[in-house]
Amino acid sequence: MASFNLTQLALADTTVIHLQGPDGVPLYADEEQTQALEVEVYGRSSKQMRNYLIAAEKKKAKRGKRVATPDEAQEDNAEFFAAITKSVKNFDLGKGPLTTQEHFKELYMNPALYWVTDAVSETLGSSELFIQR
Repeated sequence: MASFNLTQLALADTTVIHLQGPDGVPLYADEEQTQALEVEVYGRSSKQMRNYLIAAEKKKAKRGKRVATPDEAQEDNAEFFAAITKSVKNFDLGKGPLTTQEHFKELYMNPALYWVTDAVSETLGSSELFIQR
């Protein structure tokens, strides 16, 4: 009897997103278009995602039945995306390289850059982007 080894479809912990601007055009840091603006994110199968989800549940439990304020919800959202961002490449926010969780959080807190958050969110929902090749 034939058997398929399902682990052949195990997902990678991370994937790299080549950012597209709000107009859908792929973004590059250089005119030659060799340096793509990239965000590397941890996926749902990663330890980083699991650890964040556990911490978020604990934070929610501390809040109790109180509903988060809009500011708290925005901060929680930015913390989530910062926690699952491994790195960014070829872009900054005008203050130098983005290398820490605080830098990533600043990126995701910026309402004018919501399209970056949207790109990461869409990627998380696409398991095929995490297939190990």
